[in-house]
Amino acid sequence: MTQKNDSWDAQCVADVLIRKLPYLPDATPSDIHWIIAQLVGRRSALVKAQTALKNQLHMQLNYHYPSYKDFFSEVDGKTALAFWESYPSPSHLEWETVEGLRTFLLEASSNACSTRKAEQILSLVQADGEIKREYQTTRDFIIQSIVRDIRFKKQEIKKVDKELKVTIQKLGM
Repeated sequence: MTQKNDSWDAQCVADVLIRKLPYLPDATPSDIHWIIAQLVGRRSALVKAQTALKNQLHMQLNYHYPSYKDFFSEVDGKTALAFWESYPSPSHLEWETVEGLRTFLLEASSNACSTRKAEQILSLVQADGEIKREYQTTRDFIIQSIVRDIRFKKQEIKKVDKELKVTIQKLGM
């Protein structure tokens, strides 16, 4: 071997293909590998879209709830999404009591949130002050729409994961 570089390698491969093509075996890719690649691609697209939605939600919430990051550990967690959908802006909390918010949070969190969380949220909202803006109804709609879309993406990712698991098991792995 006197030469070793990418150009030489490409020339050798081309020579073999030209002279030996009739004698080379046919490549028959397995459908299952193609399907797995398609599922992985679908999942990646869903995750990317979900990340974009999450960023949009952060941007919207920042205008309405300056202290929103202190409300929940994950902005797109189950309880947080329920909260943002029902209370897309502080004006929806105007007449809410600690007990009423506590009841809502308990149901949304499967009894994981406490009175302390309701008090914390109401206190932070009060400390932030009045945040009502023009076109508030439309702004609220945007947040609720983003929340619905995030929920849909999460469900679709779960479905794709389940299908991917079933398909991979067919390989005997």
